[in-house]
Amino acid sequence: MSACELKKKSAPAKPTNQSLVSSGSEYGWPPIQPQRDALHMFFSIRSLSSVRSNRSLVYPAATRFAAIPSRPPIAHGALPTISSTSMVTIASQLPEPFNDAVRALLPDAQVIGIPRGVPPGLPDDASILVAAPIIVRGATAPEHAPAGWPFGLRWVQLGSSGIDFYPRWFFDGPPVTTARGTASQAIAEFVLAAIFSHAKRLPDIWIHDAHEWQMSPLATVAGSTVGIFGFGSIGEAVAQKATALGARVLAVRRRTTNQAAVAGVTFVADIGELLQQSDHLVLAAPATESTRHIVNRASLKLAKPGLHLINIARGSLIDDAALLEALDEGVIGRASLDVTEPEPLPAGHRFYTHTRVRLSPHTSAIGPHNTQELARKFARNFKAFSAGTALEDLVDVRLGY
Repeated sequence: MSACELKKKSAPAKPTNQSLVSSGSEYGWPPIQPQRDALHMFFSIRSLSSVRSNRSLVYPAATRFAAIPSRPPIAHGALPTISSTSMVTIASQLPEPFNDAVRALLPDAQVIGIPRGVPPGLPDDASILVAAPIIVRGATAPEHAPAGWPFGLRWVQLGSSGIDFYPRWFFDGPPVTTARGTASQAIAEFVLAAIFSHAKRLPDIWIHDAHEWQMSPLATVAGSTVGIFGFGSIGEAVAQKATALGARVLAVRRRTTNQAAVAGVTFVADIGELLQQSDHLVLAAPATESTRHIVNRASLKLAKPGLHLINIARGSLIDDAALLEALDEGVIGRASLDVTEPEPLPAGHRFYTHTRVRLSPHTSAIGPHNTQELARKFARNFKAFSAGTALEDLVDVRLGY
């Protein structure tokens, strides 16, 4: 058997019960104890004591985490092919609604629910891993990969768009793809809600007594300037909605060759131009070394007075101390922050109580369609994986996403 072949396997009997799997996803994970590292958390989630078939298969700990067979991992970026007669086993750390959606879309594949966290091993026949975020809500990951990683995996699908939720060694092995685009519409709607809230002074204009009955002027979104730093899937969705409302849209995107024009969007050179011209500035870029503290004391000096800053990307894009100074001085009129560094913020942090800050707990991505969107994206990539063709949203660690 060649290194790019997967062992053939007859389909097991139709299951009658559910996987033993921890609930949660990037869009609504249950709380994690910050004191525990991810490896300890993995063993403490569930007791793996029974073996079940197909959709509910969970291996006993004694056998499941034994030495992994000698199937060699493929080289990073290589795309193996799968015989149409093969039964492919997918180990998934995402909740059962996702697993069920994948089973419906890929009835010939076997989906095994496993706990989230750093896997010290995988079922012997698992060739694909759908990985839940690891470094999240105070959890940590070991500096080095567990022995045997990547356990003969042929492909890893992340349950998040960003790769900063995973340790660096997670990408030393087979191709890794992200969930990019699966929550873009939900996040874009959140951004528009923040923009409307600021422009219409909600909820500040609600009144509760007759003596408060006084009219006050409100801004409009039509005719305002919306800046977007980072023009990926989320940035495009924000631009589409903002232009439909009559806003002028400026954006900065990563420089690539043959960049196509986008209707209604003017691209500018850097974040400085966005700060100078925007009424609302949306941070939608990935967390990389080049974007860390891209909003800082020097750049904030360029800000248009009263600027509304919206961050739905990562907290690392903002120098918090510099932002607080700008808020105190009134240079920044409002900061709508759905992400921070760290998460959660420690008790007593000024963002909790600052009158110019609207803080939400990294919830903009949570929507009713995330599970189905990610399942459909995974199914598309599964077909490409099976055919040995290009995968959508393949991670490039050199770029940081």
